Amino acid sequence: CPFLSGQNEADLPLVFSSPEERTCLSSQPVFLNDTIGGFHAHTKAFSYNVLPLQTRVWSLEFAMRIFAAEGHVITISSVDGVNLTLTLQSGDITWQLQGQDGSLDTTSPGNGLPVNTWVNMKLDCAITNSMLSCTPSIDGISLSTITGLHRGNIFVPRLPVAMGQISNMNGFVGCLKDLQINGETMGFDIEGISTCEKCYAEPSDGWGFNGVSYLTKQIPPSDSPQFRVSFSFQPIREHGILFLLSTAVPPISPLLGAGLYQGELRLTNFTQSGAFISQTMESLCVQGFHSLSADISGNSVNIMLTTNNGSTSSMTIQLSEAPTRLYLGGLTDDFQDVSVFEFLLSGTFVSGSAVPFFVGCMRQVEVEVEVEVMGSAVDTLTDSAINILTDISDADGYENVLVGLCPN
Repeated sequence: CPFLSGQNEADLPLVFSSPEERTCLSSQPVFLNDTIGGFHAHTKAFSYNVLPLQTRVWSLEFAMRIFAAEGHVITISSVDGVNLTLTLQSGDITWQLQGQDGSLDTTSPGNGLPVNTWVNMKLDCAITNSMLSCTPSIDGISLSTITGLHRGNIFVPRLPVAMGQISNMNGFVGCLKDLQINGETMGFDIEGISTCEKCYAEPSDGWGFNGVSYLTKQIPPSDSPQFRVSFSFQPIREHGILFLLSTAVPPISPLLGAGLYQGELRLTNFTQSGAFISQTMESLCVQGFHSLSADISGNSVNIMLTTNNGSTSSMTIQLSEAPTRLYLGGLTDDFQDVSVFEFLLSGTFVSGSAVPFFVGCMRQVEVEVEVEVMGSAVDTLTDSAINILTDISDADGYENVLVGLCPN
């Protein structure tokens, strides 16, 4: 099953609300005309039936439900060169109006959209004295009005109205339904997306990572550290960091990273000289959950991957030194300037970082550490594994990890 490669639109998978319905495209993209769809980063949708826009006063309405923090939602352009664009940036929406003279005006609520929750978007526009004025609203709460030069008396749209991925920006990850112009429901042609009613199923158990999320955990110091990191994960974007093992004493040095690059699981081993070696384990599919574990003993790490179809692969890597810190799903500001993550250089950059964060769900996250304990029967020390990350509160630090908000 192909992942969201972004190289060939025919490779884009359909995502449905139940495992039984999930399938992958094998040949040509599917074009459907519907009023609801689930969007991935490389989903495209177009609406051609927008004649109600040809008027001086008009409104646009739709409902959307997001899971990732970045991406293009919709663009409406006029034949006179005026553009209205809605994008997601760090979880917040931004409406931008570009006038005929190239001027830009933007508005944003500044407090972010709720994840996995339907919100109603509306845009009320009017042309007066060669100026287009538009007032967006979210669930009935109005934002600041944006304006731009528009010399024509009516807004004549340039077809089509574009949703999801466009030429210079990945699309948003989530759902869109009930697109209306002047109260009339518009259908749209859609590629590689679901037409199920729920798009993504209701939130479920697990930790949701929305592209600006990360978690850190300190590993107890030891002369010969032995610990195990394991979790299952379901990605909904083909780029992003899964975990990073590093030192903990500044300056913090990366030692081993695991991440997705064009749907492939890649491991990157960093040396003391700053060089790095990337190795591909396997190409993954968006369907179902995959399991990943890293068993660390001193400077040696054994990586085990079990895919959703049951296939397994493993790899052993020697590190330059023993790791003492774990990052899941993303990185802190300590790594904002890390540009050597070859497996993560492509895709949507977030939070000013050159390393895209993971978007998707993690479940059954465990960090087991071998510690010496005193036996009760005899006074001897034995090794015993304890789980030091049983709950999100056990983390040393985390941001935007959505407990219980995983998409199915």
